[in-house]
Amino acid sequence: MNPDKNTQCLRDPNIEPTDSVLNDSLKDAYSSYLLFLNLLNQIDVDLVWRYYTDGKAWLAKGIYRWTGKKGSDKEMSVFWCSIWNGFFKIVIYIPEDKREDILYLPIDDNLKIKIREIKRMGETFRSLPIVFDVHSNEELESMLKIIVYKKGLKK
Repeated sequence: MNPDKNTQCLRDPNIEPTDSVLNDSLKDAYSSYLLFLNLLNQIDVDLVWRYYTDGKAWLAKGIYRWTGKKGSDKEMSVFWCSIWNGFFKIVIYIPEDKREDILYLPIDDNLKIKIREIKRMGETFRSLPIVFDVHSNEELESMLKIIVYKKGLKK
């Protein structure tokens, strides 16, 4: 069976997202995924995998951890990662009131147009989902700038 390229992978709770499994799913995008992991390491963001029964898939959270002013351990979810047939998807949720800040970042102009048009998710959830379908290294630079920005919003 040849899965559709828009098919989300990692649906079996018994098959963990090992390097081999990820390589099989990501195909040509696997090298971009490895570069992405290296870039995350440089900015102190960990990728933590877990099977989510509500979505029936393995997802990874990009977690930034730091020590608070009073010495307590803090962490924030910076983004979510899912694996698709031939690419990986990164979703960064940015507070709606930070949209203009994002538009001032040195990111791709086409991405700025996309961010201007993003609608927030419902009335109560006041965040904007910035979605990257990563097929190659091309998307990584702008995406990383937004991840670093989001990391700076720590509370």
